[in-house]
Amino acid sequence: TNATHSGEVTGATALTIADNIVDEANLKVSNAPTNGHMLTAQSSNTGGMTWAAASGGITHACKFRKTAETAGDQDPVTGWEVVDTYSYSGIGTAVSESSGTFSFPVTGIWHVSFKGFMYMNGDSSWNNIIINTTTDNSSYGLHSYSSTLLQTTSSASGFGNATAEVMFDCTDVSTHKIKFQADFNNDSTTLSGDTGVDKVTATFVRLGDT
Repeated sequence: TNATHSGEVTGATALTIADNIVDEANLKVSNAPTNGHMLTAQSSNTGGMTWAAASGGITHACKFRKTAETAGDQDPVTGWEVVDTYSYSGIGTAVSESSGTFSFPVTGIWHVSFKGFMYMNGDSSWNNIIINTTTDNSSYGLHSYSSTLLQTTSSASGFGNATAEVMFDCTDVSTHKIKFQADFNNDSTTLSGDTGVDKVTATFVRLGDT
């Protein structure tokens, strides 16, 4: 017969619960449910169970590109747009950019790469692509850099590219930010850019929680 129980259900013999009968309201869980969350074991919480967001998988990813060419050193590199051609699609909320400063939408461990494509009609022995980071929204330090040689051959411009990358632990979106820098031996070196093709790019992928 139907009965209302206020405590644990016990009996001297085996008790059977009918199939397809226990629902969310009959579970002893420490918090209210949220659509898309999963039930996790938490021994110190009420009922030993808690609704929590599922972990794992990529939740945020986006890509920027420089829209126009610029000659000489740049700190920071500016003139960015989110890629919008060739069926591009990011994941989650994109990183934001203002005057060359990139801010993260959420905390987490982020993989960041900066690819520079450059050229000049002459020689430039070092051409550095640099990632600078801050954890106080003020003092930036060199976090990663890569370099390439540009050399003219048969009176034609020399072309090259370099890519720098970091694994950045963003624990506070208001203080942890990134800028990119181009530092050339020859100030006639041009950092490329285009609104239709990815030549100079910055890619951001959130790998997991901080």
